[in-house]
Amino acid sequence: MSVARILCLLFWLSSCAETPPDDVLNYASCLLMNPIPIEPTGNDDPHLGLKSVYACNCTEEQLIGAPVDSYPEGALIIKVSRRETQDFPWLLATMRKHGGSWEWAEYTRNFADEAFARIPGGPQICTDCHSQVSGVDWVFTVYQPRESERTE
Repeated sequence: MSVARILCLLFWLSSCAETPPDDVLNYASCLLMNPIPIEPTGNDDPHLGLKSVYACNCTEEQLIGAPVDSYPEGALIIKVSRRETQDFPWLLATMRKHGGSWEWAEYTRNFADEAFARIPGGPQICTDCHSQVSGVDWVFTVYQPRESERTE
């Protein structure tokens, strides 16, 4: 097979990849759970880079008094990861509460002008790690209001 055909095939396959829903791409309109980005935890960190976590379809009142033991139906938690040497997110890891359970998905890209594409794999990749925090509804990050949002 010629190089040109291989490149065309790769381009065609990449255009078929599942992209994130709009509510995931609009994560910046959700509540930022951590005012300071979360640093990488080491080489075994599944979401390498500086991480910001957003809670969508939740009110601040539902998140205060952490840890939250049960997020509301329809909650969407989005972890956005940015490599320390880049100024754009490369990974979106999502948890969506549906029917009382979490649905898991991850999307990645290599370049700022590239669309995110879903990473294939089953939920066990996520749940194996997140089971450590099953007592707080499977979410590691605890909501921390920004100083400007705190009321005395």
